[in-house]
Amino acid sequence: MTASDHKPVAAAPIAASPPKPALWSDEGFGYRAYVSAMIAMIYLFASTDRNIMSILLVPIQKEYGANDTTMGWITGAAFTFVYAVAGFPLARLADRGNRRNLIAASVVVWSAFTAACGIATTLITLLLARIGVAAGEAGSQPGAMSMIGDLFPRHRRGIAMSFTQVGSALGSGVGAFVAGATADRYGWRAAFLVMGIPGVLFGVLLFLTMREPKRGVYETLSTRPPATSWESIRYIFSVPTVVRLVAAKIVLNLAVGGILAWMPAFFMRVHHLSATEMSAGFGLSLAAGSITATLTAGLATDHLSKRGERWRIYYCCASLLCGIPFGLLTILAPTPQLSFFGFFMSMVCCGGIQAAVSVAGLAVVRSDVRGLMTVVTGFCVMVVGAGLGPVLFGALSDLFKEAYGHEAIRYSLLAVPVFWFAASCLFFFAAQTTDRDAAASLEAH
Repeated sequence: MTASDHKPVAAAPIAASPPKPALWSDEGFGYRAYVSAMIAMIYLFASTDRNIMSILLVPIQKEYGANDTTMGWITGAAFTFVYAVAGFPLARLADRGNRRNLIAASVVVWSAFTAACGIATTLITLLLARIGVAAGEAGSQPGAMSMIGDLFPRHRRGIAMSFTQVGSALGSGVGAFVAGATADRYGWRAAFLVMGIPGVLFGVLLFLTMREPKRGVYETLSTRPPATSWESIRYIFSVPTVVRLVAAKIVLNLAVGGILAWMPAFFMRVHHLSATEMSAGFGLSLAAGSITATLTAGLATDHLSKRGERWRIYYCCASLLCGIPFGLLTILAPTPQLSFFGFFMSMVCCGGIQAAVSVAGLAVVRSDVRGLMTVVTGFCVMVVGAGLGPVLFGALSDLFKEAYGHEAIRYSLLAVPVFWFAASCLFFFAAQTTDRDAAASLEAH
């Protein structure tokens, strides 16, 4: 054995751990938390400006002398139709263009039109301003959701999206209170200005402080040949669960549209509350109930889905059935306090359904068409469901007005529990094919 045989063997180099991202880089915790908070604020402003018409419906209606059917068209169908149609080109722009610029511009545009509602001189100019709000808001959701997808890995997107939904629920409550209190003190026109002007400033802040993230950071490129839009749409509606979920969500959103548009008027007409009293009770019940429901539904359905995706849908069925007695209590209660309690509990039961259904819907189609599915099915649900809901309940109120006077809106809203029951049945029908379609979507990749 020679001396060379005893030569020490060099140790293998130790692989260096990847550097920790800087706090305010796109991958850093600080910046991602900031963007999440900003997107939650976007949803807060959007929810506030979208629902302010229902809070101010009674004083606006008195000034212009419009009937309930006309106000239903302005608060519901006109807004949601423009929102849904504008969503197609703006979603495509979000997929191809600068999302930061799109979101900031959207916030500035819809906030400016919200303020413009306060200087409208006729019902027509008020309608045109509301159309501007709808067109502006249509660009915020596709841009924000796309941005979250590029800032968070898959296993953290649910938490990030739940956080933004809390912003939406909080916006409904805060907006209701601020708008109602301002209208009582300074008039309904001032309420639009108070809600709109801060949004313009917030849009500028977004442009100055947010960055456009790199696309596809957490995604694996698909090996499937790209399909045309029409091929993708045909595939989406060939999935039985998608069709059944769309039908259920349309019926559900008929009720949701009626609640958001007419419940404030119900509290003011039937229980004779001022705008401030109504907005405090309505806003607190809506926000607290919806936030509780959203967080509960996220945790519960993630746990239940271990048995199969169909259990997310079963959760929705049970939630709607539990909400029916509280919905009836809301409408038939003799006192406003009991009515607010019923409304809060109905929101606790039913307020988290939309998020649970959306997650189940994503599971039953291929990953390369999920964005398109969201826009296409959302168009059907918004135009037919959320759009016609306020019109339907307004027309029912006008129909009952001769017999029941100011209590007509109470009997109109009795349709809400009926829609909830029908939607629960349709969700149960959808659950029967959910697991099969979810398995098929994985095999299709």
